[in-house]
Order: sequence, then C-alpha cells, then structure tokens
Amino acid sequence: MQNPKKELTEYFQQLLYRFLRIHSLMRQLSILSEWELKSDNPTEIVGEYFYELFRHSAGRMVILDLYNLISSDNQKSLIDWLALAKIHWKSLDLSALDIAKNTGVRTRISLKQQEYNAIIDEANENILKHHETINSLKGFRDKDIAHSDSSIFNNPTKFREQYPLSNIDISLLMEVVSQILHKQYLLIFHSDLTMEITSSNEIDNILRHTRAFTRVWRDKRITKDSKIRVSEYLQDDYHD
Repeated sequence: MQNPKKELTEYFQQLLYRFLRIHSLMRQLSILSEWELKSDNPTEIVGEYFYELFRHSAGRMVILDLYNLISSDNQKSLIDWLALAKIHWKSLDLSALDIAKNTGVRTRISLKQQEYNAIIDEANENILKHHETINSLKGFRDKDIAHSDSSIFNNPTKFREQYPLSNIDISLLMEVVSQILHKQYLLIFHSDLTMEITSSNEIDNILRHTRAFTRVWRDKRITKDSKIRVSEYLQDDYHD
C-alpha cells in the first residue's frame, strides 16, 4: 500500500456501506412480515404478488451480499480488511476514548500494537463462531442462486437440511459484523456512528399509504360533497 491510511479508510467505508445496505434490506423484510400479521391488511390484496417478488429478491440479495462481506474467499471482505489493518495499524492513528471515573474528563488514548492485535483477533474469532451460518450462505449462493444444482432442484428439502439457514442465524451474524464495524469506526474516526440507514422504514410508508387509499376507495360513506380527513385513513386503529 502506498498510502495505507487513505486506502484502508476508503476500503472500510465501502464495507460499512455494504453492511448498512444489507441491514436496510433486512429491516424492510421485517416490516413487511409485521404487516402480514395485521388483521386489517388490504395491501396484500392490492399488491400481493409485488410484495412476494420483493421478498424473494431482497432475501437473495441479503444472502449474497452478507456472504461477500464476511467471506475469506473474496479478495475484498471484512476478513481481508482486518488482516490489512493488523499489518498497517500504525498508519491508522488508532485511539480509544477514556473517561475518568472521578472527574468525567474525556481523553483519547492511543492504542498499542498488542492491544489492537487483540481486538482484531477477537473479531476474527467471533466471526468464526458463525462458520455454520457462513457455510450455509455459501451453499445458497453456489447451489441455489448462482447455479441451479439438479440434486437441489429436485429435492429442496434435502438442500434445506444440508444448508440450514434461518432469519435468526442471519441476524446473529449481522450483529457480530455490526459490533466489529462499530468498534473499528470508533477507533479510526474517533466518533460514534448509528449502524442503520434512517430511510430503511420507507416500505412502511408505502404500505400505510396503500392501505389508506384502499380504505378511501372502499368507504361507502364518501360522496362528492364529503370532507375527507386523509390522516384518519392512515391510522392503525382506523374503524369503518
């Protein structure tokens, strides 16, 4: 590396953006699942197939992007970045925040190589604890998404047994990655970060407005002289 600090910080920011995109997709899928459990959910009637397409596509994107983010097989991944950061640690100007117990005075303390090595080693160990989930992500990528394996195509149940993967498994791995990225961000940029995209609830707005329009359309009380209060149709506790 000719300029380790610049290259590693830019590399890190790209990884962080990829993580936030995955987190956003998972949040959208979670919101959609919550809507499916609501008793008053006319949006399913209005756009059921569209939401199923979104669920299918977004789910695959989560699997692909998450595996690419943490796989040691890829040239660019969190594993690769951690290895490079361990080598070029000095150029990153690493420091941790220290708060005095008695006075509350905040100071930044530079990290020593041994201390940072321990942080990197712990990060790698925490990722390896989820090797079964990572292996299942790889299985989905190789045999279901990138290529259609004939044995899997003819026996999807066997595939699920061979590569078990649940939303909980993915969420636990995402939490580990989030903690690693957040820790590194604090040490490198000397500031805090919210590990989510604020617009990740946009699908909720789409569903709420779709539901409100459906309610208006079905409301037999409405005439050309009616004074419609749109806000009422947006509420969860709306009653005909």
